[in-house]
Amino acid sequence: MRFVSLFIVPVAFLLASCGRNSVYTHQDVVPEEGWDVDSAYSHRVEIADTAVTYAVLINLRHTEAFPSQNLWLFTEIKTPSGGVEHDTIECMLADAHGAWLGHGWGSLREMNILFRQRLKFPEPGTYTFTLRHGMRLDPLPAINDVGVEVLKN
Repeated sequence: MRFVSLFIVPVAFLLASCGRNSVYTHQDVVPEEGWDVDSAYSHRVEIADTAVTYAVLINLRHTEAFPSQNLWLFTEIKTPSGGVEHDTIECMLADAHGAWLGHGWGSLREMNILFRQRLKFPEPGTYTFTLRHGMRLDPLPAINDVGVEVLKN
């Protein structure tokens, strides 16, 4: 069953991003033991067109065994010239009544969280987006995948 989900889930992500002006999309698989507090997931995105704006999404896949209604993430954007911007975001995974947000099948839930809506990159080159979790649990259980998607507006 795990083999089937390892094949079907990436194909579903690929098909879902078609026709969305996707510049970059990649999901990292989190180990079954959980997301270690010292583990960071980095995504190198090549940006050529600085005349347009971009939307940046954080894509999460988790099970309903996740022990909280929210997920805190520490983010970092590194520019081609070496500048670094840090941010902390709260991702709401469930509503106030405990109902899971996003969509999914079985106990697997998927969320596409808008991180930046009209981001204008000041220079062409490679930007690195880095994600770390900011939760107290270590390792953080029930997170299956974490990724970044950059879309041209």
